[in-house]
Amino acid sequence: MQLRKNTAFITGGGSGIGLALAKEIDINFRANVRLTKLFLPILMEAHEAAIINVSSFLGIVPKKDSPGYCASKAAIHAFSKALRYRLEDSPVKVFEIIPPIVDTPMTKRLGPSVPKMSPESLAKEVFLGLKKDKYEIHPGKTKNALLINRFFPAYTERMAKKR
Repeated sequence: MQLRKNTAFITGGGSGIGLALAKEIDINFRANVRLTKLFLPILMEAHEAAIINVSSFLGIVPKKDSPGYCASKAAIHAFSKALRYRLEDSPVKVFEIIPPIVDTPMTKRLGPSVPKMSPESLAKEVFLGLKKDKYEIHPGKTKNALLINRFFPAYTERMAKKR
C-alpha cells in the first residue's frame, strides 16, 4: 500500500484493483452527506419532500475486488436508514434504492454472460416503489438476493468471494 496526499491506493498487480479508496468514498458517500446537509433545511420547509439515495447489494454483501465501492455503498445504506429514522416525523421522506447490476457503460466490462437489469426496467420499478412510499426499493434480482442473504448469509458470502 502506498500513501500519497492522504489518499490510500491499493495496488494489486494485474488484479484490476488499484482504486483510490478515499476518492471513491468521497464521491459515493461523503458527497451524499454534504448534499443532504446543504439541502435539508430547504427540504424541511416544504410540505412534502424526499431524499433518494442509491446504494448497492455490494454494500450488504461486498465483493473482494471493490473494497472502496462496497464500503461507500454500505455507508450509504446505513446513512439512509439512520436519516430515515431521524426524519420520520418531518415532511422529508428518505428513500434508498438498492439496485442489482444495471446495464450501463460501467458494467459493460463484465461481459454479456453477467445478467444486467436495463435502465428502463430499473426506472419503472423505482418509480413504482416511490409511488408506494416503499422506503427501501429492491428492484430486479435484488429482492431475491436480499432474501437469500437473510436466510443463508454464508452462501452469499461464498458467492461474493468467488466474483
